[in-house]
Amino acid sequence: GGAAEKQLPQNQFDTLAMDTDVGGPSERLSASDTSALHPSEPDLPSLTEEELAKKTDDFIQEFFVCQDMAEAAECLSELGNVEYHPQVVYRGTLLAIEKKPKDIENLAKLLQYLTEKLHMSKYHVGRGVSLLFENLSEIIMDLPKAPVLIGPIVAIALGRKIISIKQIREETKMLQFGGRSLLVVLAALHWMYKNSGGDVVAKEFFASEDFNVMSFLPEKMQSEEAVVTLLTKYGMEDLKDLALKSTSE
Repeated sequence: GGAAEKQLPQNQFDTLAMDTDVGGPSERLSASDTSALHPSEPDLPSLTEEELAKKTDDFIQEFFVCQDMAEAAECLSELGNVEYHPQVVYRGTLLAIEKKPKDIENLAKLLQYLTEKLHMSKYHVGRGVSLLFENLSEIIMDLPKAPVLIGPIVAIALGRKIISIKQIREETKMLQFGGRSLLVVLAALHWMYKNSGGDVVAKEFFASEDFNVMSFLPEKMQSEEAVVTLLTKYGMEDLKDLALKSTSE
C-alpha cells in the first residue's frame, strides 16, 4: 500500500539542477545546525559504537533485500545518534560494493530519499563521502575496482551539490597514481549520464570551469590516450567526447 511513498521518482535528477550552490545556507548545514532536523529523544538509551555499527549493518542488509525506504528511514532514526550518520553512509557503501552492483545503486537512491525527507542532513552525507575518500587507498587493496564501484554514491553527493568537483580532486589527490582519482569522478558522472535526466547534469559538470580531466591525473599520465584507455577499460566509452572536450576548455 505504501509503495508509492517508498519509491523515488523515476527521474531522480529532476531536482538536481535546482539546488543552490555549495556553501549556501540551505545546503551546507553545519554539524550544529543538523540538530534542528532531529529533536533529541532523551528517553532513548544511547548505543555503544559497537551496537550502532551492528544495527547499521543489519538495517542496510535488510534494505538491500526489501528496498523499503520508509523502513530504512525508521531504522536510521532508531539509532538515536545523528553524529553517527556519516558512518551509516560509509559502512553502507562498503557493504554495497562487496555485493551486487544493484545494491550500490539502491543505496544511492536511499541516500537521496533520506536527504530529501530530512532524515539525514546533507552535511552528514558529505562527511560520509569524505570518509570513503580518506579510506579508499585501503579499500582498493581488497577491492581494486572500488573507485568505480562507489560511483553512484559520489554521483548523488555531486548532483545534490553536497560535494564539488574541486573537493573530489583535493580529497582523492593521493589516488592520482594509476588514474584512480579520475576514475572516482568519471564513474560518478557516468552513473549520472546513463540515468534518466542525469545526462544534462553530467554535461554541465564536464563543461564547468572546475572540471579538467587532466587535473585528476599525475603529470606523466596526462594524455588523451591515458583517458581513453581508462574509459574503455571500465566500460565508460560513451563519456569519451565529453571527457576529451573538457581537456581543451
